[in-house]
Amino acid sequence: CLGRSIESIEGLIHRDGDDVIFNGERPFQHLNDVAFPKYHRFEMDKYLTRMVPLVTSRGCPYSCIYCPVEKAIGKRFRLRNAENVVAEIEHWVDQGDSQYLILDDNFTLKTGRVEEICELIGAKGLDELDIGLPNGVRADRISRDLLKKMRSVGFSRLAFGVEAGNDKVLANINKGEKMIHIESAIADACDLGFKVTLFFIIGSPGETWADFMDSISLARRYPIDEARFYNLIPFPGTKLYDWVKDKGYLVRDYNEYLNSASHFVNSPCFETPDLSLSERKRAFKLASKTSRQVRRRSLTRKLSRLGPFAGPLAAAYTTSIVQRLSQASAPFKRLKSALNRDSDHLYQRKQENKLRNEARGMSRESSESQDGDRRTIV
Repeated sequence: CLGRSIESIEGLIHRDGDDVIFNGERPFQHLNDVAFPKYHRFEMDKYLTRMVPLVTSRGCPYSCIYCPVEKAIGKRFRLRNAENVVAEIEHWVDQGDSQYLILDDNFTLKTGRVEEICELIGAKGLDELDIGLPNGVRADRISRDLLKKMRSVGFSRLAFGVEAGNDKVLANINKGEKMIHIESAIADACDLGFKVTLFFIIGSPGETWADFMDSISLARRYPIDEARFYNLIPFPGTKLYDWVKDKGYLVRDYNEYLNSASHFVNSPCFETPDLSLSERKRAFKLASKTSRQVRRRSLTRKLSRLGPFAGPLAAAYTTSIVQRLSQASAPFKRLKSALNRDSDHLYQRKQENKLRNEARGMSRESSESQDGDRRTIV
């Protein structure tokens, strides 16, 4: 506390005996003034996949009914400028790092800033970067042109917070997006060679079994890398929690489900007339199966050079027992890391060849058009 009394520190929550004391909100700090993180005590060289986390913005101006970000970080969107973001990347490049995870809740909200970041990365000659966006971006805040610019400077992985498979459920959760934009963004990202992950939630207000199957269909429709399905959690302070509580739909007290990891995976916290408790449990099982199928298809594509062995190897790798071993056993973790690196490298090379061929085709078309114009003038 640097000698300051606990009571004087704004933004702090602390105990005074049995009482919980909140000292009030702390004023927002300009993010450009925040020092770069120091990781030297974390022994980064011991990590199998060393990826530097970057946070380039905070807050989210949207009002999805289930999201606790407004309560945790604030609704006001604050961001670091492009120069500051790229300066941090340069800082880590100087230390030998090339892999980054941008952990913003809404990285592409200001598309102009993203374009500036891409331009600066290119201007500074920061080659061979590998940048991922694992927290999800909004499909309506991205375009094919922007994806191309991101791809050209090392962005390789991104996730879309799809949440649902049709417009009805998206409207119910106040997502503010349409399926036409979501599917267009997914198709563009896949076509440009991004490793794409889709996030879905199970059990939104008004969601029926048929609506859930729309999500399953969407997950199976595109050549994505992963599909992740999450149990919808009513966090206190959100509109979802108020709605569930007022309707009497809770089947667990929030003190119980917020302190039990199982509820974040496959144990429903509430039910609705549209999707019963038993249907929700059945949905979790089908979602888990679908996630494995998507991952298996992804690996089969990446390992296609192995011919007839690609499918069986991908099927074995995505079984639940192998996945559990890969989380618990160091040798399996190393195998998993090596397999992913090898398959990603092959897939990446294939996508780069595709983009180069497209560029050559566009160049030829432009040349032929110019020749035609000249002939017309003559």
